[in-house]
Amino acid sequence: MGFIIGLNKVLKQQRDQETANNSVLTNEIGNLKAMIASDREKYQEELLKITNQIKKLRGVQNAFVNEKKNVEHLENQLHEKDQKILQLTNYIK
Repeated sequence: MGFIIGLNKVLKQQRDQETANNSVLTNEIGNLKAMIASDREKYQEELLKITNQIKKLRGVQNAFVNEKKNVEHLENQLHEKDQKILQLTNYIK
């Protein structure tokens, strides 16, 4: 009988230790989940900033491309006018 009581006491101590360990682990898991959620929010904010910067850069790039096309068009017009002036000059001579 004394053996059973001693065994029961040891088993209760082990159970109490496991319960304490489970509580510690549960708290650590909760802390990790909170940290992960906080980090996720920070990363999402950074990703949004980067996305907005990319959109702005694409806008700048598009404006540059359009301006380059306009310059090319104006250069072509200028070249055509120079050619006409040259033709008229040659005709007048």
